[in-house]
Amino acid sequence: MLGPVSRLSLGLALFVASCATGPYEAYRAAHADWDGAFPTQGADLARTVAALYAPGRGWATTVTQIDAWRLDPQGWVSLDPKALPSGSAQAAGADYAVVASLHCASNDGTTQFMRGEIVWYLLPRNRLTAYDHYDFKPGCGVTNAFEPARGTLVSEERALLERARIPLPARASGAVEYYQKGLAFLRAGRRDEANAMLAAGDGAGSGEFDVRARFNQPHAASGESAAEARAALARELGAAP
Repeated sequence: MLGPVSRLSLGLALFVASCATGPYEAYRAAHADWDGAFPTQGADLARTVAALYAPGRGWATTVTQIDAWRLDPQGWVSLDPKALPSGSAQAAGADYAVVASLHCASNDGTTQFMRGEIVWYLLPRNRLTAYDHYDFKPGCGVTNAFEPARGTLVSEERALLERARIPLPARASGAVEYYQKGLAFLRAGRRDEANAMLAAGDGAGSGEFDVRARFNQPHAASGESAAEARAALARELGAAP
């Protein structure tokens, strides 16, 4: 028979177990100064991985696969994904790379939406510097934040994309994103990649088909048009509009 203290300990253990949190919530609880904003330049490995598990508002995101490496001079060393959000696998001066597959599911009561995206991050000296990040929205639309590598980090970016079998110089969901990423490449001093993205955007046609527009949903895609995005890139490239 359990005494009062034993019953209290058991009850506390059950309560803690019932309140178990995921990587994002656990990281937020341990870092009260972080407001959840991501991606941010300088984020460390633990924050980068924890942010992938952020809960959606009107949609559910699942991390279906995650791979991480420490970039040692002797080669890339695989890390245990489960140890990443706690920070136990990271060292302040080490270089890291992360790639993950994300799946979104959203239901507005009449239509079920699903979408998958691949994200990647480079963290020289354990500070987020280059990335291709997607945030989901209701209806599984996306917003993209893209910061290409510069200087000596470019070779690591290419190696990561080749390892993850992501098309070079960058993948995109439609013409608008190709042009926007081309502009980011150009501003990073990577003119060849910018020209490649211009050509890819032209080859993609008018852009991605958005199934939400078919159902006249209020969260159908909006924002910069393909023509506007192309004109911005062509203008900076000095190409004909």
